[in-house]
Amino acid sequence: GKSVELANMLLGLCWNTSPVDLRIVLIDMKNTDLVPFARLPHVDILTTDMKPAFAALRDCGAVLRQRQTSHTSTPRLLIVVDEYTDLVGDTDAMNHADRIARQGRSANVNMLVATQHPTSKALGGSTIKNNFNNRIVGLVADASAAANAAGRPGTHAELLPGKGAFLWINGPDAVRFQSYLLTDTDI
Repeated sequence: GKSVELANMLLGLCWNTSPVDLRIVLIDMKNTDLVPFARLPHVDILTTDMKPAFAALRDCGAVLRQRQTSHTSTPRLLIVVDEYTDLVGDTDAMNHADRIARQGRSANVNMLVATQHPTSKALGGSTIKNNFNNRIVGLVADASAAANAAGRPGTHAELLPGKGAFLWINGPDAVRFQSYLLTDTDI
């Protein structure tokens, strides 16, 4: 579910956007799902360990500061983090992620984060949660996890059938959609 939808989003972005216009930083704490994307011409770095992941977030924070100072916003920089919960324990990494989530959109520095278990603690501070305006939510264990993942109660994501069924949460709207199945060969 989650990994396949993440792959769909990345492939769609890369297929439709030139590497000149889109740069990607991949942080894959499981060292599995994002590894095949490292070969794409859009990808500047793939990191699978904690210290390089923190360094990548620091570097992205520096790019944001430089863009704010110079009033530039190109190319778009996308930071993709699979298993975001693994970064939550590091205060420095969370400070950079919070700042990017709060201020990054105006400088075309965006985050796409994924987690298997969307608990309040796993998603980090309220600053970052409040700045995730668009959310994709798959089947979750219960109503509490659905509310955490969606940022609001009552979406009933716990009732999704799985197998690629997701909700796109955009402000007050919740739209159900079906993700394509991608195999490792497809990727």
